[in-house]
Amino acid sequence: MSSEPDLAAITEWAERFAHAMDVDPTSVEVDPRTGRVKGRLAAPAGLGAATFSIENGRFEVAIWPRLSGPQAAQIPLRSMTWAFENDHGAPGKPGLFLQNHPNTSGSVHDFVGERAERIVGWGFTASDRGAAASPMVARIAHDEPGAWIIGRPQSTPGSEWPGYFIDGSHKILLNKLAPYAKP
Repeated sequence: MSSEPDLAAITEWAERFAHAMDVDPTSVEVDPRTGRVKGRLAAPAGLGAATFSIENGRFEVAIWPRLSGPQAAQIPLRSMTWAFENDHGAPGKPGLFLQNHPNTSGSVHDFVGERAERIVGWGFTASDRGAAASPMVARIAHDEPGAWIIGRPQSTPGSEWPGYFIDGSHKILLNKLAPYAKP
């Protein structure tokens, strides 16, 4: 992951993904105790496993594509998650989260290198003014040698994109998933 995400490319990919996905109706389950709805989305070949859940008016869609190539040993898995609510037919409180999941059985020192922390993901949130990005980082736990900390940064700043809205893919997914939501 880079220190400055390409938000336009990410949201364009997210919209293409959302258009390509369809709910697998045979996978939809409703927990009779909680009312939580969950299921799978049929993904085109190579995109990975995709799931969704709807609980208490909150929608989540997650995809887990595997990495290939030289980074696959250090980062064997990545995820992209959409989170939003149904705000009268429009996505409310939309969030889009990308994360590389490093192989934590490897050396945190080798992964982070000489830096204080290494970006492993970005969280994008929306407001009526535009989008904001917050990084997720891996860093060395100095009080516990060899231990990993994956979470909020100590030194890596976030970014803002006034006037840029990230909810295009959320709108598409809401239209596909809303019929499965329980009132």
